[in-house]
Amino acid sequence: MTSRCLTPREQTVLDCIPAGHENAISRRRLARVACLDDRLIREIIYRLVVERACPSAAARVPKVAATS
Repeated sequence: MTSRCLTPREQTVLDCIPAGHENAISRRRLARVACLDDRLIREIIYRLVVERACPSAAARVPKVAATS
């Protein structure tokens, strides 16, 4: 997804979410880092995932089975 499709707040939240399930950030911490209200963070994440079909950056990535 290109940044021109996102609002400035959506881009800020997306930039603050680390990649990888092991690096997940709590919504409370995300609100502090992005300097936004927790309720607004929930709304933005909803819009990113549901309305804009942007996968959560902390979503699990399936492991590829090793081939011999």
